[in-house]
Amino acid sequence: MIKKLKEATSELHEKLEEKNLAYLIIEHEIKVDEYQLLLLQNYIAYAVCEHKIEEFFSLEKPLKNELLLKDLSALKINTKLIDKQLVKFKDSFSIDNQYEALGAKYVVDGSALGGMQIAKNIPLCDNLKDIPQPNFFSGDRAQMKQWNSFSKILKKDYSLEQENLAIKKAKETFIFFDTVFSQVFL
Repeated sequence: MIKKLKEATSELHEKLEEKNLAYLIIEHEIKVDEYQLLLLQNYIAYAVCEHKIEEFFSLEKPLKNELLLKDLSALKINTKLIDKQLVKFKDSFSIDNQYEALGAKYVVDGSALGGMQIAKNIPLCDNLKDIPQPNFFSGDRAQMKQWNSFSKILKKDYSLEQENLAIKKAKETFIFFDTVFSQVFL
Protein backbone atom coordinates (compact mmCIF):
# COMPACT_ATOMS: atom_id res chain seq x y z
CA MET A 1 0.00 0.00 0.00
CA ILE A 2 2.96 2.38 0.49
CA LYS A 3 3.49 2.71 -3.25
CA LYS A 4 -0.20 3.40 -3.85
CA LEU A 5 -0.29 6.01 -1.08
CA LYS A 6 2.83 7.72 -2.42
CA GLU A 7 1.54 7.80 -6.01
CA ALA A 8 -1.92 8.99 -5.01
CA THR A 9 -0.63 11.81 -2.82
CA SER A 10 2.51 12.94 -4.65
CA GLU A 11 0.90 16.01 -6.21
CA LEU A 12 -0.63 17.11 -2.89
CA HIS A 13 2.67 16.45 -1.14
CA GLU A 14 4.58 18.63 -3.62
CA LYS A 15 2.00 21.41 -3.35
CA LEU A 16 2.28 21.33 0.44
CA GLU A 17 6.07 21.48 0.36
CA GLU A 18 5.85 24.66 -1.72
CA LYS A 19 3.64 26.26 0.94
CA ASN A 20 5.59 24.98 3.95
CA LEU A 21 8.07 27.53 5.30
CA ALA A 22 10.63 24.75 5.84
CA TYR A 23 12.01 25.44 2.36
CA LEU A 24 13.45 28.65 3.85
CA ILE A 25 15.52 26.52 6.22
CA ILE A 26 16.82 24.43 3.33
CA GLU A 27 17.75 27.68 1.56
CA HIS A 28 19.25 29.08 4.83
CA GLU A 29 17.08 32.20 4.51
CA ILE A 30 14.52 31.75 7.28
CA LYS A 31 13.97 34.52 9.83
CA VAL A 32 13.08 33.84 13.46
CA ASP A 33 9.45 34.97 13.04
CA GLU A 34 9.07 32.67 10.02
CA TYR A 35 10.55 29.80 12.03
CA GLN A 36 8.08 30.51 14.84
CA LEU A 37 5.22 30.47 12.35
CA LEU A 38 6.49 27.21 10.83
CA LEU A 39 6.49 25.61 14.28
CA LEU A 40 3.02 26.95 15.10
CA GLN A 41 1.52 25.74 11.82
CA ASN A 42 3.06 22.32 12.25
CA TYR A 43 1.95 22.14 15.88
CA ILE A 44 -1.68 22.80 14.98
CA ALA A 45 -1.70 20.28 12.12
CA TYR A 46 0.11 17.54 14.05
CA ALA A 47 -1.84 18.06 17.28
CA VAL A 48 -5.18 17.68 15.54
CA CYS A 49 -4.11 14.72 13.41
CA GLU A 50 -2.24 12.84 16.13
CA HIS A 51 -5.17 13.21 18.51
CA LYS A 52 -7.50 11.65 15.93
CA ILE A 53 -5.03 8.89 14.98
CA GLU A 54 -4.63 7.94 18.66
CA GLU A 55 -8.27 6.88 18.70
CA PHE A 56 -7.21 3.94 16.49
CA PHE A 57 -3.46 3.43 17.06
CA SER A 58 -1.18 3.99 19.98
CA LEU A 59 1.48 6.46 18.95
CA GLU A 60 5.04 6.40 20.22
CA LYS A 61 5.93 9.12 22.69
CA PRO A 62 6.83 11.85 22.50
CA LEU A 63 4.31 12.84 19.88
CA LYS A 64 5.37 15.32 17.22
CA ASN A 65 2.94 17.89 18.59
CA GLU A 66 4.52 17.55 22.06
CA LEU A 67 7.96 18.29 20.61
CA LEU A 68 6.58 21.26 18.70
CA LEU A 69 4.88 22.61 21.81
CA LYS A 70 8.22 22.44 23.68
CA ASP A 71 9.83 24.44 20.88
CA LEU A 72 7.03 27.01 20.89
CA SER A 73 7.33 27.33 24.65
CA ALA A 74 11.12 27.76 24.44
CA LEU A 75 10.56 30.55 21.93
CA LYS A 76 8.00 32.11 24.30
CA ILE A 77 5.09 31.97 21.87
CA ASN A 78 1.89 33.13 23.59
CA THR A 79 -0.08 30.10 24.79
CA LYS A 80 -3.38 31.93 24.26
CA LEU A 81 -2.49 32.35 20.59
CA ILE A 82 -1.61 28.67 20.34
CA ASP A 83 -4.83 27.57 22.05
CA LYS A 84 -6.95 29.91 19.92
CA GLN A 85 -5.49 28.45 16.71
CA LEU A 86 -5.90 24.88 17.98
CA VAL A 87 -9.56 25.42 18.85
CA LYS A 88 -10.13 26.86 15.38
CA PHE A 89 -9.02 23.61 13.70
CA LYS A 90 -9.64 20.79 16.18
CA ASP A 91 -13.03 19.83 14.74
CA SER A 92 -12.14 20.30 11.07
CA PHE A 93 -10.43 16.91 10.70
CA SER A 94 -11.86 13.51 11.51
CA ILE A 95 -10.98 9.84 11.26
CA ASP A 96 -13.76 7.26 11.22
CA ASN A 97 -11.91 3.93 11.14
CA GLN A 98 -8.51 2.26 11.34
CA TYR A 99 -7.95 2.38 7.59
CA GLU A 100 -8.46 6.12 7.52
CA ALA A 101 -6.10 6.27 10.49
CA LEU A 102 -3.51 4.42 8.38
CA GLY A 103 -3.82 7.09 5.68
CA ALA A 104 -3.45 9.96 8.15
CA LYS A 105 -0.54 8.22 9.91
CA TYR A 106 1.16 7.78 6.53
CA VAL A 107 1.26 11.57 6.20
CA VAL A 108 2.19 12.26 9.84
CA ASP A 109 4.93 9.64 10.11
CA GLY A 110 6.12 10.09 6.55
CA SER A 111 7.41 13.54 7.41
CA ALA A 112 10.38 12.00 9.26
CA LEU A 113 12.76 12.02 6.29
CA GLY A 114 12.08 15.67 5.50
CA GLY A 115 12.46 16.53 9.16
CA MET A 116 15.91 14.95 9.21
CA GLN A 117 16.95 17.08 6.22
CA ILE A 118 15.59 20.23 7.84
CA ALA A 119 17.39 19.45 11.10
CA LYS A 120 20.72 19.26 9.25
CA ASN A 121 20.15 22.73 7.81
CA ILE A 122 19.03 24.64 10.91
CA PRO A 123 22.62 25.16 12.15
CA LEU A 124 23.43 26.66 8.74
CA CYS A 125 20.78 29.38 9.10
CA ASP A 126 22.42 32.56 10.39
CA ASN A 127 19.09 33.96 11.62
CA LEU A 128 18.49 30.87 13.81
CA LYS A 129 21.86 30.89 15.58
CA ASP A 130 20.33 32.09 18.87
CA ILE A 131 17.27 29.84 19.06
CA PRO A 132 17.12 27.14 21.73
CA GLN A 133 18.06 23.60 20.68
CA PRO A 134 15.10 22.32 18.59
CA ASN A 135 13.05 19.38 19.83
CA PHE A 136 10.98 18.78 16.70
CA PHE A 137 13.68 19.45 14.11
CA SER A 138 16.29 17.74 16.27
CA GLY A 139 17.53 15.16 13.78
CA ASP A 140 16.63 12.42 16.25
CA ARG A 141 16.69 9.14 14.36
CA ALA A 142 13.83 7.80 16.52
CA GLN A 143 11.39 9.44 14.11
CA MET A 144 12.88 7.43 11.25
CA LYS A 145 12.53 4.29 13.35
CA GLN A 146 8.85 5.12 13.85
CA TRP A 147 8.43 5.46 10.09
CA ASN A 148 10.24 2.19 9.42
CA SER A 149 8.08 0.40 11.97
CA PHE A 150 4.89 1.90 10.53
CA SER A 151 5.86 1.10 6.94
CA LYS A 152 5.84 -2.60 7.87
CA ILE A 153 2.15 -2.24 8.77
CA LEU A 154 1.50 -0.73 5.35
CA LYS A 155 3.14 -3.72 3.65
CA LYS A 156 0.44 -6.09 4.88
CA ASP A 157 -2.36 -7.18 2.58
CA TYR A 158 -5.40 -4.94 2.46
CA SER A 159 -8.58 -5.12 0.44
CA LEU A 160 -9.13 -2.58 -2.32
CA GLU A 161 -11.81 -0.91 -0.20
CA GLN A 162 -9.43 -0.63 2.77
CA GLU A 163 -6.68 0.79 0.56
CA ASN A 164 -9.10 3.31 -0.91
CA LEU A 165 -10.14 4.47 2.57
CA ALA A 166 -6.48 4.96 3.52
CA ILE A 167 -5.65 6.77 0.28
CA LYS A 168 -8.66 9.07 0.57
CA LYS A 169 -7.74 10.00 4.15
CA ALA A 170 -4.07 10.51 3.26
CA LYS A 171 -5.19 12.99 0.61
CA GLU A 172 -7.51 14.68 3.10
CA THR A 173 -4.65 14.87 5.60
CA PHE A 174 -2.40 16.65 3.11
CA ILE A 175 -5.27 19.02 2.32
CA PHE A 176 -5.79 19.62 6.05
CA PHE A 177 -2.09 20.47 6.51
CA ASP A 178 -2.36 22.80 3.50
CA THR A 179 -5.37 24.53 5.04
CA VAL A 180 -3.58 24.98 8.35
CA PHE A 181 -0.48 26.34 6.62
CA SER A 182 -2.68 28.82 4.72
CA GLN A 183 -4.74 30.00 7.67
CA VAL A 184 -2.51 29.99 10.77
CA PHE A 185 -0.57 33.15 11.50
CA LEU A 186 1.27 34.60 14.48
